[in-house]
Amino acid sequence: DNRARFEVELQTPPTSKKNYQIEVKIKDRDLIIKDVLIGEVWLCSGQSNMEWNSAKGIQDVKDELPHANNSEIRFFTVEKQTSLFPQDDCRGRWMVCSRETLKLFSAVGYFFGKKLNQELDSPIGLINSSWGGTNIETWMPHETMEEHPEFAKALQTLSTSTGWDISPSTTYNAMIHPLMPIRLAGIIWYQGEANVGRARQYSLLFQSLIADWRKQWKQELPFYFVQLANYLRSQEIQPDSKWAALREAQSDALSMEGTGMVSAIDLGVAHDIHPKNKQEVGRRLALLSLANTYQRGTYDVPAFLEYRISGNKLILSFDCEVKTATGEPKGFIIAGPDQVFYQATATIQGKEVILESPEVEIPIAARYGWADNPECNLYGTAGLPVAPFRTDK
Repeated sequence: DNRARFEVELQTPPTSKKNYQIEVKIKDRDLIIKDVLIGEVWLCSGQSNMEWNSAKGIQDVKDELPHANNSEIRFFTVEKQTSLFPQDDCRGRWMVCSRETLKLFSAVGYFFGKKLNQELDSPIGLINSSWGGTNIETWMPHETMEEHPEFAKALQTLSTSTGWDISPSTTYNAMIHPLMPIRLAGIIWYQGEANVGRARQYSLLFQSLIADWRKQWKQELPFYFVQLANYLRSQEIQPDSKWAALREAQSDALSMEGTGMVSAIDLGVAHDIHPKNKQEVGRRLALLSLANTYQRGTYDVPAFLEYRISGNKLILSFDCEVKTATGEPKGFIIAGPDQVFYQATATIQGKEVILESPEVEIPIAARYGWADNPECNLYGTAGLPVAPFRTDK
């Protein structure tokens, strides 16, 4: 075109473990790209919990290193850069998964890709484009921010105070926009910690990001994300929890087609915003994508359906049976007309959980896992945790 850009579309064979090479014939020389695999390519993006690797103390990855040599898994890490304008190129290179390359690659991304490789029997390409401490605004196109009056203020107030430029749209411009020509199988996302305290905005921003990335890629890409883990002090009664509100804002995106969420509410720790069990996070993301994208198996997590009031009891109904990991159900609070919440005693009966409290004569609202660091132990029969929710949104 008039900017001296060109592209070539190649008709590729089906998914194959065969090593191909691409030969580009130029006037006075030939360029040969060797060791090319054909398979599924997934983008892994977000902030530090997506970025974290064995160099950051992830023991699961350290244990994996002796067995990590796998030529069917390929890594591409986008070098951290920012830009005020959308870029056509970025820095990075494809590398074969090995005990050396894995040390610096996303732990969540690796365990996700490893499970896909095993179950699909297909080569897996993983692109890690993440940056610790970034808020969601940095990953959004500038024009999307401008379209929403509510976001316009963020363009002026969120800027550089951390030693590098992570103001709105700058990581999108430098680390996402250059990837647009690549045909992806889907996206996994782990971000939100930097937006705690702005849940209402996040709900709109997150859904706008998903819609805009799909528009830019010209694909209705599967978009699977991690709901934030439990963190900070442990407190069962915390109706004003900002972390719980952000988790709810994340779950709002489930109203969009082709999205899915895995909960990490049982994997966090009070003293560390970076929970170390990345293997289980990656496994859950893989199970979700296998079920929803590849129609392999199911991802069965009980979903809250409705509630009813019976005397001094509030009864929650789920779409499948629930159980506890150990002991009695924990993490429930209920409130009466005065809107004051109290810890509730919970009893499971198949697909229902019956709540009551001596302090609440007429219960009208219930919440589960509604705290920064709630103690939750409710699971589905497949062993996946019930995500925090409330009846009084």
